[in-house]
Amino acid sequence: MKACNYLGYLYAQGLGGPPDVDTARKIYQKACDQGILSSCASLGIMYQDDHKYTEARKYFKQALRRRSKRGLRNTFRDAQ
Repeated sequence: MKACNYLGYLYAQGLGGPPDVDTARKIYQKACDQGILSSCASLGIMYQDDHKYTEARKYFKQALRRRSKRGLRNTFRDAQ
């Protein structure tokens, strides 16, 4: 499942093709559901960038509960 996180990143950034945020979000969601913390944090960032702060907070908290430093960092960034 960790490979899904990398694949999501490739889609989100458009590396190897045009950016496809919807596909990246689906891939991150699948990986997050399987316990990949960085994917949960990446989903939070994507929702935050879309100004969907309630959804972003949900994924940052999920990453926090699973002890992701990235989730912690972005939760505090969101709170400021």
